[in-house]
Amino acid sequence: MSTHVYYSVSREHGGGAGVDVKTGAPTITISGGVATLSVAQVGNIGQGIEIDYDVGNSICYISLVNSSTSFNVITATGGIPGDVTGKTVNSIKHTWNSLAEAEAAWAGANYLNNASLVAIDTVLHIACYYDADDFTSDGRVTISGTTTDSTRYIHIYTPQGGNESINDQRHPGFFDNTKYQLTWGGANFVIGQQGGHVRSEGLQLIGGLADVYQTGGGVEDCRIDGCVIKGGSTAGQHGINLAGIAVGGEVRITNNVIYDVMGVGGAGISFLDGNLIVYVYNNTIKDCRIGILNSSVSQEYIKNNIIDCIDGFSGAFFDDDTFNDYNYTSENFDETAGPLGSHGEFNRTFTFAEIAGNDDFHLDGGDTSGALGGGIGPGSEGEVPTDDIDGDVRSGATCDVGMDEYVDLVTSSSFSSSSSQSSSSSSSVSTSSQSSVSSSSSTRMLEYPVGKTISKSGPVGMTMAKAT
Repeated sequence: MSTHVYYSVSREHGGGAGVDVKTGAPTITISGGVATLSVAQVGNIGQGIEIDYDVGNSICYISLVNSSTSFNVITATGGIPGDVTGKTVNSIKHTWNSLAEAEAAWAGANYLNNASLVAIDTVLHIACYYDADDFTSDGRVTISGTTTDSTRYIHIYTPQGGNESINDQRHPGFFDNTKYQLTWGGANFVIGQQGGHVRSEGLQLIGGLADVYQTGGGVEDCRIDGCVIKGGSTAGQHGINLAGIAVGGEVRITNNVIYDVMGVGGAGISFLDGNLIVYVYNNTIKDCRIGILNSSVSQEYIKNNIIDCIDGFSGAFFDDDTFNDYNYTSENFDETAGPLGSHGEFNRTFTFAEIAGNDDFHLDGGDTSGALGGGIGPGSEGEVPTDDIDGDVRSGATCDVGMDEYVDLVTSSSFSSSSSQSSSSSSSVSTSSQSSVSSSSSTRMLEYPVGKTISKSGPVGMTMAKAT
């Protein structure tokens, strides 16, 4: 079984790495890989964070959060640190200041001490934390030079609370400036994956003058799940641009919201390589010049996607429900004998939960497009993701089309008094909450996942804030 190693990045207080984020002046006791701190921690602390302790500056890294005082810990290479009792904690800090710094350093002598995850039989997890004092964004990164395979890969993600972190670091299914984000306004991609096996989960990627996520260099496995991806207006720019894929390489794009890619020829998702096998399931693509562009692809599976764009599809797609089906588009063009599939729909008008320009593209409970319950579920199709962008469970023969699985809950009586209950569809379904937001003209039902704090501008100047 592979070893799992955790490091972290953060722009905390403009410094991130080297900035002490501990609460109080705790001591640490480690027994059998479990660290107990004498003072409860309340900050941006969780998987990947570095604890420096004792007079010799010993270092361990959090691999699991048990409580605000108890953490599973490992060494830099994934081993179990030696037992200690009542030693002074010198600092608790993030490993690096940015994802680019992490990529340049993780193979170094103080960390993995090897550029091959295969050689050391390791899965590398990079936990990304928001900047708690002024929400400074992270910048662009190229991921290359690390040897990986299908079981020894790089996982870049935002922790979601629980066993991952004390505070939730992930967006609420739409862009949230108070959560971790990578932003680049220049003429380069935000994330460039050059080869290898990389999984990106729960990130916010904001582009400028080039592709937002771009592959190249013989990529063997690329997985993008639960991300918010916002583009720009540069001609030929794409939200996700799949090129330079190794022969037989696989790409999985699931549960993402991709929007505002409005340059001439720009697409939310672009297939530019004939080598790949690509799975595009349960995404919401909104306000793009082209939803999905297929210039040259050997094998595509496109299902359960909402595409609310000027041109839903462009290029050649299989006319076979085995490959493409249950896709819904706003374009008034019948492509059911093609990328929409025989169960897909065109000329649909979607009602989203967006208010006051907050870019929230969860389907509203009152949507009449047919997308609610209109998709094929994981009980009927094994590639359908079993949870959505918010972590709510998908199950059964059918599901909602798009990145969100709507949870129908009790209506609250006012904006300030929201109610929540567990969905009855599965005992493991994440609880969600709805708020009824009153404006001068209407009342809108909104669904948000428990564990999220939403701070956005509401109607008539109100602030919408839902805390657990």
